[in-house]
Amino acid sequence: MKDLGIYIPTLSRVNKQPTLNSLPAGWPIKLVVRKDEEKIYSAKYGKDLIMSCPLKGISAKRQWILENAYTKYVLLLDDDMTFNSRKQNKLVKATKADIVDMINLLYLWLKDGFLHVGISSRQGNNYVVEDYLDIGRMSNAYAYDKDLFCKTGVRFDRLPVMEDFDVTLSLLELGYPNRITYKYAWGQGRSGDDGGCSLYRTSEMQKNAAIRLAEFHPRTVKVVNKRSKTKWGGLDSEVRVDVIVNWKKAFKPKRLENNSKKGIRGLWA
Repeated sequence: MKDLGIYIPTLSRVNKQPTLNSLPAGWPIKLVVRKDEEKIYSAKYGKDLIMSCPLKGISAKRQWILENAYTKYVLLLDDDMTFNSRKQNKLVKATKADIVDMINLLYLWLKDGFLHVGISSRQGNNYVVEDYLDIGRMSNAYAYDKDLFCKTGVRFDRLPVMEDFDVTLSLLELGYPNRITYKYAWGQGRSGDDGGCSLYRTSEMQKNAAIRLAEFHPRTVKVVNKRSKTKWGGLDSEVRVDVIVNWKKAFKPKRLENNSKKGIRGLWA
């Protein structure tokens, strides 16, 4: 399992690391910090745990991680997560052993040939009764085969926010299916807590990203207005411009090619 690393992008949350505190000891883990916060994070967590990124913004940082990761398989987790496990059809707090099993499951899927896999969010987890779903939404918690990802030309940094939607849709459109576990789930505190992308995300940035996402993926993305009970993600309005996505429609299976020398080839039928 040394070829799977866990990378946690974090910003201005040196004293609040729920994801890190949830993970079992012994994993290859890196807190990926901005260059100007390297010293303060290193002082608290030790230099070995810190990976300093020269870029600003979560989408640029995620792309940088994929290009500079120490491991073949890259698990990206937000820094403010807790985890649940489904037991007797109910989500309960995940134990350390549950989290080990969850990460091992993602690892096995990557080893089996999936380019991108993920963990379901706690919200909406009950909509899928099976242990996993093929072809669907991934956000905040996902893993990649780094080498395959970089070969596709897909990038995280085309958008400043909603970049994970763009990446997932782009990979599906190229014919790479994803798989999401619903046996496990991640949850977060209130969106917009101090630190993270709430420090720089604005309503205008959110709106522009939603419009551009629909331009990138016109067949599958529709721009809509959504209302939250509280101000969401640090935005200055309770109504935000967002998107509705048809994930199944985005997937375009690769065609099998008949070649007399190489035989029938293709990753997916």
